[in-house]
Amino acid sequence: MPTTLSLPHLPSNYRLHIALFTSVTNAAHLHSQLLAKNPEYEYAFIDPSILVSHLQPISACFRAIRDLLDPDVGLRTPNVHSETVFSLSPTHNITDSYRRFGISPSSAAVLAIKILDTSLASYSESNTLERLTSIVEGTEVDFDTKDIRKLTDLIKVKKYYKLKDMGYVDQLYKKKGRNIEEKSEEEAWRDLEVAVLGAMALRSLV
Repeated sequence: MPTTLSLPHLPSNYRLHIALFTSVTNAAHLHSQLLAKNPEYEYAFIDPSILVSHLQPISACFRAIRDLLDPDVGLRTPNVHSETVFSLSPTHNITDSYRRFGISPSSAAVLAIKILDTSLASYSESNTLERLTSIVEGTEVDFDTKDIRKLTDLIKVKKYYKLKDMGYVDQLYKKKGRNIEEKSEEEAWRDLEVAVLGAMALRSLV
């Protein structure tokens, strides 16, 4: 079942519908429809291998909607869904963001997000959820951090977010008087999540 939620500090009429799929068989078709700018396929299709937690895509959605609503900022891409993919990037290169964080014809897993304004007369939650679960041909799994991390490619994450040198994280643990080897797996994931979210947030400052 897809996840449906509204985000704090944004108008409550904006709603996210999110579904995570594995064993996807129609990624090539989805990718071709995105390139063709088919409005029926206006979704944020994200490669989950570059995600480290469920907060990462939600943060990208927050930024995309915020920029959409801010007349002084606005969108840099065609719509709020492409902007969500772009918002995952730590750089200003839109083309690279699509290539690195969006899906490819060979994607075996897909995170699909639909952002809608529920105040519109055309909005139907049941129709939206039905379409979301049928547009991607694959096995739906829970949209949670546990299932996302089963798909994470740490090499790509560290490369795309320029986190090859995690020395500053090690220094934090040294200051706490702990050996680096004493970090639990969950602490290591949390450090990585903070670093990734920080890289996304800092893009607006560089």
